[in-house]
Amino acid sequence: MIKRKSLVKRNQRVLKIPKRYLREAYYQLKNTKEVGIDKMTIEDFQSNYQRNMHNIWNKLSTGNYHPPSYKRVTRGKREMSIPTVADNIAQYTVRLYLKEKLKSVFYPELYAREERDFYQAVLEAVNSANQNCKEYDWVLRLDVKDFFSSINRPLLLKLVSNHLKPKWIVLINRWIKNKEIDNKGQRHQHTKGIPTGTSISPLLADLYLHYAFDSWMKKIFSDVPFERYVDDIVCHCKSETQAQNLLLRTQKRLSIYRLQLNKEKTNIAYCKDNKRTATYHTTSFDFLRFRFQARKVKSHEGKEKLIFSPQKMSQRNDYKAMKNGLTKL
Repeated sequence: MIKRKSLVKRNQRVLKIPKRYLREAYYQLKNTKEVGIDKMTIEDFQSNYQRNMHNIWNKLSTGNYHPPSYKRVTRGKREMSIPTVADNIAQYTVRLYLKEKLKSVFYPELYAREERDFYQAVLEAVNSANQNCKEYDWVLRLDVKDFFSSINRPLLLKLVSNHLKPKWIVLINRWIKNKEIDNKGQRHQHTKGIPTGTSISPLLADLYLHYAFDSWMKKIFSDVPFERYVDDIVCHCKSETQAQNLLLRTQKRLSIYRLQLNKEKTNIAYCKDNKRTATYHTTSFDFLRFRFQARKVKSHEGKEKLIFSPQKMSQRNDYKAMKNGLTKL
């Protein structure tokens, strides 16, 4: 009798996860080429689709899901945590659920939202920055140093708990604290931050900066428009003094959340053009692989003039469409 009660409790659906989220997660990831420590490909997963999908949903909904270790890989200067195909789908499922909870929380100034694809988001963010640069003479360009690895875990989970019940927090914490295994079979355990390369991390990171920066800006600096894509931020100021004050205040604000600005990528720039002709040391800034600076163009009458506008930095072909989509200057 005792065993029977235990079995019922173990199989109880403690997390209500609609199966449509699981199907959508699979659809979004069905073309992935990434392989985790179990070496299972998406094709392997598809060969036993129904069983694999049910196993994920059953473990998630009963609260018995424990993720396998991530595969640790190095790409450029970054260390990435690669989940297995099944774990990636599980994370994306919860990401979709959390996205619904946060739909009315995020501000329009956040461009890396779920309903936008990457190129659409970049294009809209760059266009918005371009229009604001025409109206505001100064820009404060912000970049958070080692953002993902600097996020304070207890504080993050506390912020997530504003939107999810405790049993969800337990699951998310397992993904955050999950171990990694490198190509030599050695295990690694991070004691701070959140992993880079997983499905759930970008949304968690956006929520962290929503509280650390976005909501604070809306309340304290409501007259300063801004664009944010993850931790790349552009603020538009009326004067150099306002930009300098905002920089100091932002540094203090972020320190509360255990974050620091990247000094190499943070700067104050003057938006110089035909009408704004003063001389300042910095008259350009970079944002999402576009460089904003003064450049010469010819008017319809054939006269040369100076405008402040974005220009594509990357030579990759996939940026041609974004460049062509920029609002006409």
